[in-house]
Amino acid sequence: MTRQIFSCVGGRAPFIESVCDATAWASNRLAVPSTLLNVIEKDRSQSPKTNKGDALREKMDTLDKQRLELMHEHAQQIMKEAVTRLEDHSVADANSRIREGNLIDILEGLDDEMRMMVIGKRGDTSLNGHLGSRLEQVIRVVRHPVLVVQQTFEQPRRIMLAFDGSVSTVKGVRMVAESPLLNGIECDIVMIGGGTDEHHEQMEWAKNTLEDGHVPVRTHLIKANNTTEALQQHALDNDIDMMVMGAYGHSRLRHWLVGSTTTEMLLNSPCAMLVLR
Repeated sequence: MTRQIFSCVGGRAPFIESVCDATAWASNRLAVPSTLLNVIEKDRSQSPKTNKGDALREKMDTLDKQRLELMHEHAQQIMKEAVTRLEDHSVADANSRIREGNLIDILEGLDDEMRMMVIGKRGDTSLNGHLGSRLEQVIRVVRHPVLVVQQTFEQPRRIMLAFDGSVSTVKGVRMVAESPLLNGIECDIVMIGGGTDEHHEQMEWAKNTLEDGHVPVRTHLIKANNTTEALQQHALDNDIDMMVMGAYGHSRLRHWLVGSTTTEMLLNSPCAMLVLR
């Protein structure tokens, strides 16, 4: 089975466009198929509790059915426009799927088919200044790289890899070096910490590994008290188009994706984020 890119396109219009643009970029770079995914989640929590056969219950059932039909029509329209956008970006093998159910359950069921996930930073129900309600859940459950995009997506010219020498980030360096996704794109390796011999050795290994994979590298060892602020500031100061981080780490990055640090990084990131698992 050929693994492919799955992309969520059920959120806000600007994010649908950026998700499509990011999907096209990744699909062409990796030379793999892509499938746009729209999940219709039914919510009957507001339906009144009535007896079976009750007239009000029958009316509610009819309204629920009509609402579901409209949601499918809307999803089909979104998918038609999204597939066209992919084709405009020269994606030859663009597919789409509309599913009913729980997004997290459906993503778990796609694990064997998935190579990468693309999702917008916010969805229909999230407010400005807030993350999509399912974003952190998606990152926790998907066992493949997840690309989180802003309202617009530009093909990255410079990326930043957060590195701390942990098993997770060492694996991330190898993934970046071995994948054609980021081949040839300038990369800043950023480590937050003191200039110890161990840190210099770790940075030299990361630099050599990426350069062996045809990724041009600059290294940065930064002393800072706040890891997330330092990473975000480096991204802003150096025109970083995409941040690359491991889902789990140690030392100062240990709690990334565990509690408030996750929300802070995802919420305040000035650019797209590629989360590696």
